[in-house]
Amino acid sequence: MKTLFRNALCACLIAATPAIANAEEESTPSMRLVEMMNFNETAIDSALTAFKPMLQQFAQMGLPDEAVIEIEAAARAFFAKTFNDPEITRGIAEVYDRNFTPAEIEEMIIFYDSPLGRKVLASQPEVTKQSMELGQKIAEKNQAGFQQEMMEIMGRYQNAEEPRD
Repeated sequence: MKTLFRNALCACLIAATPAIANAEEESTPSMRLVEMMNFNETAIDSALTAFKPMLQQFAQMGLPDEAVIEIEAAARAFFAKTFNDPEITRGIAEVYDRNFTPAEIEEMIIFYDSPLGRKVLASQPEVTKQSMELGQKIAEKNQAGFQQEMMEIMGRYQNAEEPRD
C-alpha cells in the first residue's frame, strides 16, 4: 500500500512539474508586468486601430461592405492569434528583462497598479490611435516630396547601363 501511494505521489509530482515550472515562469516580475499591462488585449486593439485606415481604403476602392467586414473579422482573428500566443507574452517579458532591472520592473508594476497607471493602460489604445492619425496627417503633408525623390532615385538606377552592387 505504501509503495502504491509513493508511486502515485511520484507520478503526480512528475506530472505537475511542467505546471510548477510554468507557474514559476509566469510569476517573474516581467511576466507579471506584461500581464498587468494587459499587453495582449492592448496589442490587439492597437493593431486593429492601425489596420482601420486600410479597411477604409478598401471601402473607398469600391470593395463591398460585406467584404470589408469579413476582412476586418479575419484581421481581428489574426491579431488575436498572434498576440495571444504564449510565445509573444514570454518574448515581451524577455524584452523587459533585457531593458530594465528587476527593481525597475517592480516599480513599473507599482505604477501600473496605481489609479494613474491603470488610466495610462486603459487609454493606451486611444492615445496610440490619435498619435497614428497625427503621424499620418503629417506624413501626407510631406508625402509628395518623398514620392518625387523616390521616383528620381529609382529613375537614376533604372536608366543606369550596369546594375550597381
